[in-house]
Amino acid sequence: MVVLLVTCYEKLGRPEEAFGLIEKIADSQNDIIMEFSASFLLRHKRGKEAAAIYEKVVKRDPKNATAVSGLIKAYSFFDASLAEKYEASLPSLPSVPIETLEPLIAKLSYKSFKSLFSSKDDAQKDANSSSKYACVCVSHHDLDDMTPFSRL
Repeated sequence: MVVLLVTCYEKLGRPEEAFGLIEKIADSQNDIIMEFSASFLLRHKRGKEAAAIYEKVVKRDPKNATAVSGLIKAYSFFDASLAEKYEASLPSLPSVPIETLEPLIAKLSYKSFKSLFSSKDDAQKDANSSSKYACVCVSHHDLDDMTPFSRL
């Protein structure tokens, strides 16, 4: 319930009320709630506070890749050497040749991306274009919320 309230306060542009709730739940023993709290703090550029929470989660579960990647992002706000130290502990990701991805992208239809357009006019313009490939524009806020593992 508190997570929902924090989200609502954030969407309503009332971050101070959300921060007050985050302070109350940040010491939870529930890793999911703690990760949510730390992620919220990162979105609002509070790296040191987020790092303190992520450190607790990583201490309990060092193999929690989401928490480790969050800790790396948090450390990057104020101590690059700590971020690099934890970056080395992440598992490596398999590389995928671009030649493998191109045919998959070509098969994607316009309809699978239609919800990403801000207006019907933009969607219609793109539908009428001669491009074989769908162009997806993502705001920097979407990228901020993504961990390296959720981008796959």
